[in-house]
Amino acid sequence: MPFPSEIIQAAIHSDILKLLIQISVLLMTARLFGELSQKLGQPAVLGEIIAGIVLGPSLLGNIFPFIYGWVIPVTEVQINLLEVITLIGALFLLLITGFETDLVLI
Repeated sequence: MPFPSEIIQAAIHSDILKLLIQISVLLMTARLFGELSQKLGQPAVLGEIIAGIVLGPSLLGNIFPFIYGWVIPVTEVQINLLEVITLIGALFLLLITGFETDLVLI
């Protein structure tokens, strides 16, 4: 049974470009804040969380709304694309965590 055309939308080239820009900005900012956090003697994950707060709607959305539109998806297709990448990343995180689990210790 085919889906209605309103539900399935193909990602156009500009959506793919925005996805690549979003992933690049998110990864570079998380890496930068993680490194800064480690230089201050804190865990890298603390800096990565702060990077997420900085890129969120409360700071970046209010200070630079035109940049916020490029970093955070605004259309349904862009939201779906970034959500798929996020789910794949979460799956890899769980996979790596499972590989590093010491079963003898448990």
